Amino acid sequence: MTRLPLFTTELEDSRFGISSSTSASVSHHCGVYSGVTIKGDIGGTSTSTTTTSDINSQIIEKEEYAQKLREEYTKIKEVTIVQKEEIYESITSEKKIIEETEKVISENKSKLTTLRQKEKELNTKITTATESSEIETYKHELTSLISQITTIKNIIKSQTQKKITTTNKITDETNKITEIDSKVDGAEYDANNAENEALTYITEGVEATYVVQKKHIHDKKKSVLKVKETEYKEKKYRYEEEKIKITKTITEKTTKLSSYEQEISDLKDRLKAQEERITSTTKEEEKKTLEREITNIKNEIERNKKISEEYKSEINIFKTQMANMMMNWTMYYQNYTTIRAETYNTEEESKEYERITSNRRRHRNHKNTHITKINSHKKKAETHRHACEETKKKVDKQKKHFKKQRYDLRCERSRHEHNSKTYTKEITIEEKKIIELRNKLTVVKEESEKIKI
Repeated sequence: MTRLPLFTTELEDSRFGISSSTSASVSHHCGVYSGVTIKGDIGGTSTSTTTTSDINSQIIEKEEYAQKLREEYTKIKEVTIVQKEEIYESITSEKKIIEETEKVISENKSKLTTLRQKEKELNTKITTATESSEIETYKHELTSLISQITTIKNIIKSQTQKKITTTNKITDETNKITEIDSKVDGAEYDANNAENEALTYITEGVEATYVVQKKHIHDKKKSVLKVKETEYKEKKYRYEEEKIKITKTITEKTTKLSSYEQEISDLKDRLKAQEERITSTTKEEEKKTLEREITNIKNEIERNKKISEEYKSEINIFKTQMANMMMNWTMYYQNYTTIRAETYNTEEESKEYERITSNRRRHRNHKNTHITKINSHKKKAETHRHACEETKKKVDKQKKHFKKQRYDLRCERSRHEHNSKTYTKEITIEEKKIIELRNKLTVVKEESEKIKI
């Protein structure tokens, strides 16, 4: 849990637009992105009193859950360490018991082999013996030997049963250890999953806030562009109208100026002609009339010059007005084009970052699916192993049962064979006695016949 960047401390990366203090983190960008709900005041002006984002509380919940699972895992690990130590101690003691029982079984088996040899020797002695007293003593020894063999057999049987029970206990305890290990692994896996989920939730939350922030900036720029487009259309229409008006007035003024200038040039030509005439005339009356005309022409020229100067000044005023208007229009058009470019760039940036985050999330989900597949395969392998162990146990039980049945059948057959051998021996002994008695009877009969004669 030390790896998890808790939101109680301030986040270092200020470029994501998340600033969280010890109280709560304020989000100015709301929306829903990739299953993460982001609430708060857009642009920092909210009518609601609570400005903390919902994502912050969700992240804190995920972190607390991960911390809880990690604590549970540590507790389980501590408990399992103690349990495993106890189980290992019991396994060592049971292994010692198995060694002792194996020693006892081996000793008793060696004793049993010696007693079996003695039994065979006694059976041969009984068969070869002729006197009844010897046979009786051998039989007595044989019965004592059989009782010893039965006691040793019972000891071996009890010791083997003890060995089987202890081995079953050891197998059960080893299974317990495997179960404990699997529980610990499961708890660790859950804790790691919770931590990874909290980390991914934090990263996704940061990414989501950043993407929503980018979208919000784009929406702002879009709304500004809409206003600017309507304003641009109106201003363009006005600019065109004003431009047409000013150009029209300038052309009118220039035509009038050219007409006045032409008139001044014509008047100058007339003045020149009149001045030439005045030099050539000698009459006083003609000179006076010509002088009057010259003065009139000069006055006319002066008047026309004044008018042309006025027109020139007016034309210059309109031209400066036109230049200022064009300069203002170019500045406005540049501002409009920059706003359009910025909106386009913000849209592309938001799309690009959304694409990057979606690709990152897709890769992360692919990795998570791969991990879940691996874990599912592991679980299937564990269940298969458990099933194999159970089948092995069943097969071992069946084998033991069948071996016991076979051993019982062999014992019964050997007992029957032994009984049959003893019966045949007794029969042979009785037959020998009968033959001896018959021989004695014949001898007695012969002696009695001899006495009769």
